[in-house]
Amino acid sequence: MKTRIYITLLILLHVTMQALAEEPRKIIIRGDEAFPPYEFINDKGEPDGFNIDLTRAVMKELGLPYDLQLEDWTEALRQFENGEVDLITGVAKLETPDKRFYLSKAHSYVDYIIVCRKNAPVRSARELSKKSIIVQRYSLPHRKLVEMGYETGLIVVDNMMEGLNRLSQGEGDAAVCPGNMAQGLIYKDGLTNLIIVDSGWPLREYCFASTDYRLLEQIDAAVLKLKKAGVYDRIYMKWLGEKPVFTIPLWLYSLLGALLLTAVLLFIFVSVYKKRVKRGEKLLKEENEKLNALLLENRKHEKMMREQETRLDLAMEAGDIAAWIYQPETQEIKTLRGNALAGKGLSMEENLQILHPADHAIQKGLFETLLGGEKDTAEAIFRYMHEDGTYHYYESRMIVRREEGEDVAILGTQKDITKEVHNNKMLNDTVEKLRFAIQTARMAMWEFDCKTLVFTSYNDPVADYKDGAPISINTYDSYFQKDGTEWDLLEEATRIMAEGEEKTYRFIVKMKTKYDSDWQYCVVRGVPMDKDATGRVIKYLGVRLNITEQMNYQKLLEQEREDARQADKLKSAFLANMSHEIRTPLNAIVGFSGLLQTTEEPELRQEFINIINNNNDLLLRLIGDILDLSKIESGLMELKPELFDLSETFKETYVTLKQRCTNSEVEFLGYNPYKSCRVNLDKNRLVQVGTNFITNAIKHTQKGYIRMGYEYVDEGVRIFVEDTGCGIPKEKQCKLFQRFAKLDDFTQGTGLGLAICKAIVDVQGGKVGVDSDEGKGSTFWAWFPCEAEIEEADTEEETKAKPADEISGLLMNKPDVPQADGVRRKSILVAEDIDSNFMLVKAILKNVELTRAITGKEAVELAAAHHYDAILMDMKMPVMNGIEATRKIRAFDKTTPIIAVTANAFDSDRVEAMKAGCDAFVTKPVKKKELEDMLRV
Repeated sequence: MKTRIYITLLILLHVTMQALAEEPRKIIIRGDEAFPPYEFINDKGEPDGFNIDLTRAVMKELGLPYDLQLEDWTEALRQFENGEVDLITGVAKLETPDKRFYLSKAHSYVDYIIVCRKNAPVRSARELSKKSIIVQRYSLPHRKLVEMGYETGLIVVDNMMEGLNRLSQGEGDAAVCPGNMAQGLIYKDGLTNLIIVDSGWPLREYCFASTDYRLLEQIDAAVLKLKKAGVYDRIYMKWLGEKPVFTIPLWLYSLLGALLLTAVLLFIFVSVYKKRVKRGEKLLKEENEKLNALLLENRKHEKMMREQETRLDLAMEAGDIAAWIYQPETQEIKTLRGNALAGKGLSMEENLQILHPADHAIQKGLFETLLGGEKDTAEAIFRYMHEDGTYHYYESRMIVRREEGEDVAILGTQKDITKEVHNNKMLNDTVEKLRFAIQTARMAMWEFDCKTLVFTSYNDPVADYKDGAPISINTYDSYFQKDGTEWDLLEEATRIMAEGEEKTYRFIVKMKTKYDSDWQYCVVRGVPMDKDATGRVIKYLGVRLNITEQMNYQKLLEQEREDARQADKLKSAFLANMSHEIRTPLNAIVGFSGLLQTTEEPELRQEFINIINNNNDLLLRLIGDILDLSKIESGLMELKPELFDLSETFKETYVTLKQRCTNSEVEFLGYNPYKSCRVNLDKNRLVQVGTNFITNAIKHTQKGYIRMGYEYVDEGVRIFVEDTGCGIPKEKQCKLFQRFAKLDDFTQGTGLGLAICKAIVDVQGGKVGVDSDEGKGSTFWAWFPCEAEIEEADTEEETKAKPADEISGLLMNKPDVPQADGVRRKSILVAEDIDSNFMLVKAILKNVELTRAITGKEAVELAAAHHYDAILMDMKMPVMNGIEATRKIRAFDKTTPIIAVTANAFDSDRVEAMKAGCDAFVTKPVKKKELEDMLRV
C-alpha cells in the first residue's frame, strides 16, 4: 500500500516539474486601431474599448500570456492572413462563411446604419444604388456593396473616423458603418451636419477570429464564465450600454426595499382586517335573505336544465352529432343522444365487426388509456362500415366519467366527416401538386401587406425556403444588382403597393442568393388581392420566376440574328461588287473583239488588241482573287513552305514585273541587298503579296519611281514597295486591308487584293502595313518571320537586279535543229486534245516545229521514239492524263524539259505536277509572252 502511494507521489511530482518547466507561448492578438467604441487608441496612446477589456478578461480567465496591439485594419488583416497573428479581436460574420479561418460564438452584435448629410438625406438603402458611398476597406459593408454591384460608386477609406469627417466636409453622398461608432464620432468630432438612417440590414454577429479552432473553444468557454460571473455585463455596460449619472450602494437599496415592503404589508393587513370586519357584519344580514331565495333559484335552475337539454338535442341534430357511452363492466356501447352508430346498443364484438380493421388497435388503446387514468380526454377519427357498403369517417371526442374517484364509463360524441376528409385530401393533393410545380419552375410566391409593408414569402431562397417567412422591402433590395434590374419599374411597383392602387405590375430584377453560383434574371409580377371597405387595396399577391435561361437564349438568338444580317449584307455586297467587276472587263473584251473584226487600220487594230489583252489580265486576276478569298473564308488556305534563294526569286520577279510598268515617266527600281538569302517560306504566296503591291503602285503612280526590295530584319524577311504616287489620306489608311475596300471607285479592281495579302501574312504569323503621305507617295510592306542563310553581296552591282535578257530560259543551252538553209529550228511536242488550244499554241510558236499528241499515251510513245527540245503537257487528256504520262516519260528521259499546261490554278495542282517530273507550270489561257519567255524562243 505504501509503495503505491510513493509511486503516485513521484508521478505527480514529475508532471508538476514538467508543467513548471514548460513556458506557454504568447498569444499574438491584433485589432483595429480606429473602430470605437469596440477598439481604438485612447488619448494615452493605449489600446482601449469593449473588445480590449473583454480580451484581457478572457486571457486572464484562461491564464494565457498574450501580446495585444492595435494597428491599421488592413495591416492587421495582412498579418493575420500571413500567419503572424493568432487572434483577431473582432470580425463581423458574413452570410457566406470564410473558409480561411474560424469564428467564435458571437461576443456582441453590430448594427450597420447609413450616415448622410442633413441637407442631402438618404431615406432608404435602395437609394444607395445612385449614390457615392464611403466604406472602410475590407469591412462587411465594403464586401456586401461590391457583391451587390455598387463597386463603381464606392469611396474606400482606411478607417471611418476619416470617412465620416470627409462626408461631413461634402465628399460622397453617404457612409455605411456601425451605429454606435457613428453616434460616438458625430458627438466627439462635432459633426452636427450628419444624421443617421436605418439601413434595413439585419444585426451582424461580432466574433473573435482565429485559425486555431481549439483556442476559439477555450475563448467561448471563458466568455461563458465571464457572463455567469457578471464580468461581461459590466464590460458591456461600460462601453455599449447607458452610463448612470450616479450610483447608490447596494446595501442601501436592500435596506430601503425591506422597509418599504414592511410598510406596505402592514398597511395591507390593517386595510384587509377592517374590510373583513365590515363585510362579515354585512354578510350575516344577507345570509338569511339568500337562504330564502335559494329554493326559488333551485326551481328556476331545474327548468333551465330541461330547456338546455332540449336545445342541446336540437343543436346536435343540426350538427349531425350523436353521443354515446361505453360501459367497461358490460362491454357495451349505447346511444345517449342523436343517431349514433350504437343504436340501442352494441357489444364490443359487434362494434369491432363494423370498425375498420386498421382502427381496432387505435380504439382499444385509447379506451385503455382513458380508463387507466393516463388521460382525461381524447380525440380520434374512426372508420365505420356504412349502409352503402363503404367506410365513412367519424370524428369522436371522448371523456371519462368518474364516480367517487373511480372511472366508471367513457362518454363520447361522433360526427360523420367523410365529405370533409375527401375534400381535404383533394385540397392537399392540389396543394402538393402546386408546390411541386412551383419548385420545379423555380418560382417564389409572396403576399404583401400594405399596412405593415412586409412580404410573406413561400418557396423563396431569400428566406431559406421557409414558407410564411416575413421579408422587408430593404431586405429584398439588398439582393438586387444595380445593373440588370429595372429600377424605374421596381420603384413604380413600390409606389402602387404603398398607395394601394388597383393595378398590376411587372419588372425584371438581377439578383443573387447564397444558393446561386451566379447572378440570376427574374421576372416579378404582382396583382391586387384584398381590399378594405373603401375599395383600397390592402394586400397584393405576386410571383418571382427565374428567367435566366430564357434571357441567355434570347441574347443568343439576337446575336445569331445580327450575325445572319451581317452575313447577308456581306453576301449582297460581294455579289453586287463581283457582278460589276466581272462585267467591266467582259464588256471590253466582247465589245472590242467585235470592233476588231470590222477594223482595217493597223494602228487602231493594235490598240483594240492591247485593250482586249489588258482586260483579259484583269479578268484572270479577278478570278484568282475570288478563289483565294474562297479559301480564306472556308479556312482552307494551305501554306507550302520550301527552301529557296530569295535573292534569285527577287531577280526573276523584278524582271517580270518591270515589263508591266509601261509609263516612260516612271522609273522602276529594285533593291536586292544579298548575293544569296536562303529562307524556308511559301515562295508563291510571298511573290503574290509583292506582285499585288507592285500592281497597286503602277495604278496610282503617274511619274517619279517605283522601288521594290527586301531585307532581313527582326528575325524575318521584310518585303516592300515604295512609290511616288498620289498617297493615301490618314483617315482612309485603316480601311486598306478590309475586303472590297476601294479608295477610288473609278479605279478598276475588286478591292480584294490587299485583304488577301493580309490573310496570307497573318496565316504565316507576320505583319503587314503601309506608310503614306497624301500627295507624296506610299510604302507598302509585309514582314514574314523566318530564319535565313545570308551571303552578303561582294560589290555594289550585285545588289541590282539583272536585266531580263540575262536570265536563262529552259531552252538556252539546247542545240538548234538545222533547217534546209543551215539554221536549226527547235522541235516541241505538244500534248493537247482540244483543237482550239493546239491552234493557239501553234499561232504563238510560229517559228517552232510542233508535233501534236492527242492522248497521254500517244505523247509517251512519241517521246520514246523521237528527241524533242521541250514538251508542252496538258494535264487533262483522254486515255492517260498528263501526270501519268509525265511519270512514264521521266522513267526513260530525265533531261527533256516538260512544261505542265492546265486550266487548274491551285497550288496543289502545281505541286502534283512538279512531283510527277515537270520543270515548269503554265495556266490557261496561255499567254504568248509568258510562253515565249519560258521557252526563250
